[in-house]
Amino acid sequence: MLPTLLVYSEQSTPRLQYIVSQLQYILTINVTLTHNWDAYCQHQALRLAYVTHLPQGAPNGWHIVPTDILWEKNIQKQPLQLDSWQSLTTLFNHYKAEIPFDILAASFYLLSRYEEYLPHRKDSYGRYAHTESVAYKQQFLHQPLVQLWWLAMLQLAVAKGWGKPYEQVLAALPNTYQWLPTYDIDIAFAYKHKPLWLQMANALRHWRSGKLAYWWQQHQALVDVYAEPCYWLQQLHTQHQLPAIHFWLVASHRSRYDKNIAPSSKAMQRLIQNTVTQHGLHPSWQAAQQAPLVATERNALRQIVKQSVTISRQHYIAQTLPINYRWWVQAGIQTDYSMGYGSINGFRASIAKTYDFFDVLENQTLPIQVVPFSYMDANAIFEEKLSTTAAMQQAAAQQQLVQQVGGTWVTIAHNHFLTATAEYMPWRNLYKEMLQTFGG
Repeated sequence: MLPTLLVYSEQSTPRLQYIVSQLQYILTINVTLTHNWDAYCQHQALRLAYVTHLPQGAPNGWHIVPTDILWEKNIQKQPLQLDSWQSLTTLFNHYKAEIPFDILAASFYLLSRYEEYLPHRKDSYGRYAHTESVAYKQQFLHQPLVQLWWLAMLQLAVAKGWGKPYEQVLAALPNTYQWLPTYDIDIAFAYKHKPLWLQMANALRHWRSGKLAYWWQQHQALVDVYAEPCYWLQQLHTQHQLPAIHFWLVASHRSRYDKNIAPSSKAMQRLIQNTVTQHGLHPSWQAAQQAPLVATERNALRQIVKQSVTISRQHYIAQTLPINYRWWVQAGIQTDYSMGYGSINGFRASIAKTYDFFDVLENQTLPIQVVPFSYMDANAIFEEKLSTTAAMQQAAAQQQLVQQVGGTWVTIAHNHFLTATAEYMPWRNLYKEMLQTFGG
């Protein structure tokens, strides 16, 4: 049984309560906040004193000097006071303290995505531009930095000889690692079950552009000779006995960015029902702009799978904080997998662990959990324009870091980028290699 971390503070706010509660996910232990100094001193396990001045005779434990952000109610540009500690970038530094930065404030700033509530530039899709983030500017987007901070804290406590409680937590962290492959099914079938006019238009386009191999594969698929990527993926997951989540785009009307087959299609329904997986909703581009559509699409998917649908990931990662999270809660979504960028791979919230969503505008925790992702095939292929070798190196580096901190490595693949065409065959082979290498 792992020890309990007791955090002492002379005052309490929703922001402090929130970030203290999130330590249970980061450290995988129980965490309690107290305002009783005697109770803190008598506690026999992990301790953290969040006070400006530490009283004399204080027992062994971490001492963090508070900054203002956790005491505030408003949103304003913060003096980030960037520096480094233990070879890690740090925020909210106090240069004379033993722990030279406010790790609670820094963790809150990154997990809550505080900077996304400030004025910022948007990308071509109207999303928060990753180039605006402190993680990108300070070159730690590739790290689950919040977890690395706390890992360094544990290692420091062990080095200081503070005892078994810290050693136990440190030793247990890597055991909580897992890889979770997920799939965004934007276009359920690469070839089949599309309107006849669209099939003919695609065939003509490929013929005219000289992509005869693709045209021939499409022709083979239409006569049931060539396997669809969705079926190929199912075979791989059966072979490696890996769990997965499929997020289904079930918009009732096509749009510029919503090109799925209608959920009323019998072929679409059969595919969903025959896919052995956990089913999640992929709210459409239209649903990102119109709150009622989230519930409509959730109900459509629920009717197909004949079970409750409580997880989601936003199509095109086009969510805006906090409004879309509020809509998802209202629609009955309990867990969301959209925390990542649709323009670059990396750790948007600087964490690879499930955590609770905090609405900074309302200063309250919403009843929805966040499962971040850090690797998406579309980013590697189209945004970062990586070779398959570089993409594998990027994935391996992420996997190693997430395993080190005992996190959950969530990856995204799209079935329509895994066709056996000349264009995508290298990426299909890469994904097969990833399953073999990281699937255990």
